[in-house]
Amino acid sequence: ESNINIHDKPFGITVSLGENPHSERKFRWFTNTYIKKCHIEYSYSKDFKNSVISEVSSKTVKKLVPVLNLGLVSSFKIAEFRKYSAKLSNLIPGKIYYRIIFDDQKTTDIFETTINPNSEKIKFLILSDSQGMVHSDYQTFLEMVESALSNTSSPDFMVHLGDFVDDGNNEEFWDWILNSEIWKNYPVMPLSGNHEARVNSLAANNGIENSVLSHFNIPDFPPQNSSYGAYYSFVCGNATFIVLNTNTGCDEKLDRRQYNWALNIAKNAKTPWKVLLTHKSPYSNGPHHVDPDVKSIGRQIINLVYEGKIDVVFGGHDHVYLRTPLLAHGEKILSLW
Repeated sequence: ESNINIHDKPFGITVSLGENPHSERKFRWFTNTYIKKCHIEYSYSKDFKNSVISEVSSKTVKKLVPVLNLGLVSSFKIAEFRKYSAKLSNLIPGKIYYRIIFDDQKTTDIFETTINPNSEKIKFLILSDSQGMVHSDYQTFLEMVESALSNTSSPDFMVHLGDFVDDGNNEEFWDWILNSEIWKNYPVMPLSGNHEARVNSLAANNGIENSVLSHFNIPDFPPQNSSYGAYYSFVCGNATFIVLNTNTGCDEKLDRRQYNWALNIAKNAKTPWKVLLTHKSPYSNGPHHVDPDVKSIGRQIINLVYEGKIDVVFGGHDHVYLRTPLLAHGEKILSLW
């Protein structure tokens, strides 16, 4: 039987960009229900001199933990946890050290995140489809990311294009993928993949939240049905990022509301760069490129990019690497807009 529901300290800690990426950070973590009170403490020095203790919000939530874990064919039980959310605002550029205080006197390890002082130039790392069925799959992915981070200067944030786990219902998978300091030190802007859009009957009957939105405290997003993920946008440095949710279930395509929202964001963007982030991609050399939903959504994305004069699209879903030349409506072009 899984021991995912046995934790003696806060777990699943993640950090994301706030509504103002150059002065805010948002946090999410969980505890077992028997742990009382949590606060987040931060400082600009590692010795926590002149530290600030910030209040957090929390609520009891239900999650599915496996009794028998066989990947997509597993049996689950309901477990209750406390979900915590925090936002630090008015931060100054540079390193920020933080830890979580729980049960009044205990603390987690010290983690650090960085505010980029250069709001005109940013660097971000794109990840996707880390899903796996066994523990070693996630260890391999995490080792790859840690190697990438050690061989390049630190990114301002990371983007994960979805399919973090093989079954979003399975909380043990989430325990495996989030078992690394990378999610605690580098802000992550997540997308929901189709594997996180799967909601089994036990999850549906118990009102369990979409797993990506549960594990990451993302910036505020427009009103929508967030059962299968969320679409949202954010501005960081010299770029506007438009995050699609390709799990709409609307006749295998983006619903008109989401499409119009994305187009409006793109047309009204004030930044030099406009970046579209999507799980299902308009172009692929992998097996999913013939799927009806991928083809339909791909055609919409091509139109959206053309109408909104979007500069670049990053997508996942197919577990392959592909980079196209500059395109406009599928035709190769020599220059950008």
